[in-house]
Amino acid sequence: MKPSSPLHGCAIVLSHHGLLIRGASGSGKSTLCQRLIDRWKDAGQFAEWVGDDQVFVETSTSRHIATAASEIAGFAERHFSGIQKVDHQTSAVLDLEVCLISNSQLERMPIVEQSDQFEGLERLNVPERASELAIELIIDRLQRI
Repeated sequence: MKPSSPLHGCAIVLSHHGLLIRGASGSGKSTLCQRLIDRWKDAGQFAEWVGDDQVFVETSTSRHIATAASEIAGFAERHFSGIQKVDHQTSAVLDLEVCLISNSQLERMPIVEQSDQFEGLERLNVPERASELAIELIIDRLQRI
């Protein structure tokens, strides 16, 4: 496996899909992840954190595997509530990289591209700090994977 340096981002599992969520500080990564997890659990489906804020991604053949930084595994930031303990799993095979970007940089019609950093991994750009729209775009993409 080819290990990575820590990435500024979050990783979660929704049913059988692993997601890497990336974006600038304050773009809404943790909030989006928690809302996705809550939505999946409300629907009676499996959903858990892998890591919040700092994750590692190792590449093995064509698979990319996310793990949390050990010192913060099992914790996630809740907006205006602080750092809280969360259910988590140690790793996840990634199916999709989601990048939170400013509305001015977002294409009107979302285009799924290949990740700039992880060969063979799809990347979906979604609007930062607009979790409801981002959730709908992510759900649409996951249904096609």
